[in-house]
Amino acid sequence: MVEAVELGNRTEPDSATKEPFSARHGYAGNAGDAEISIREEAPEELRRTVIDIATTTGWDYDGLLNVASRIGKQPWEPSEPIASKKLSRLQLGNLVFTWDWYWVYDFIEQLYDSMAGWSVFQKPNLLFLAKILKI
Repeated sequence: MVEAVELGNRTEPDSATKEPFSARHGYAGNAGDAEISIREEAPEELRRTVIDIATTTGWDYDGLLNVASRIGKQPWEPSEPIASKKLSRLQLGNLVFTWDWYWVYDFIEQLYDSMAGWSVFQKPNLLFLAKILKI
């Protein structure tokens, strides 16, 4: 719920300087042996639904894969390689369903931020946000 409130109260971010969800909340790939006191997750249903919502709000699988291939990477690191003969939809699923849970939230934020600049009749980023908040 914190993420929903955080997304809903944001002003237009400067994507170049904004830290992703995982960095802002102190998550890393190797969390160590810390005791887990709160269960944090991104269930398979959420991962699937984010992709479904994105495709209904104007994204195609190639565009989603381009965003997804940068998740979890530093600006200087190369993105995940895109296989030439594999469908974008399958590659996207391979990434999204194998990420640590907090990278799913990074992905949601990246999609939202990218959609804020789209010039269409309706604001697709607000439609995306509204659908995500209903999950």
